[in-house]
Amino acid sequence: MLEEKVQKYLAEHFKVDDYEVKNVLDDKRSLFLLLIWGIFEQTHFSDRKYSFIKKIQTINYNFKNNDFYNDFKKITLSFHATFQDNTRWENLDSGITSGKNNYDLFINIRNKKVEDLSEIEIIKFGLFVVSRYRNNIFHGLKDANAQHKKYKKEIENCVNLLIAYLKGVK
Repeated sequence: MLEEKVQKYLAEHFKVDDYEVKNVLDDKRSLFLLLIWGIFEQTHFSDRKYSFIKKIQTINYNFKNNDFYNDFKKITLSFHATFQDNTRWENLDSGITSGKNNYDLFINIRNKKVEDLSEIEIIKFGLFVVSRYRNNIFHGLKDANAQHKKYKKEIENCVNLLIAYLKGVK
């Protein structure tokens, strides 16, 4: 069966036990994130000319539907609070924001008080966080089972952020 073949290949490739890959594949959160990310990227960032981080920097539009923005904002602000912890931020940000402009943009948003964040900063920070989780999950599947278990709620929040974004930003 194809599923077993893929599971075995991934376990061999990432040098983990089969059950670790199976656990990740059985919990559909990561799959949902990958699928919704594909729609998001195709809809809003299909031009591969610039890096995703550079594209986030240029975002300059508002949510059309306030209900979706409220959902997006609530989740993003929970991430903002979580990443006030320097260790959590370093784990998320590890090697990602290459270049001083990228670093300055996201570190400045992270360091602002919640009440001082503009709508566009909230959008940029939310998308940055989603992109980091997506990259950490799909480009770093080593220790997949432990990472997947540890970040279930965060992965679910990333899926919810993308859905709110796709429904609210036209």
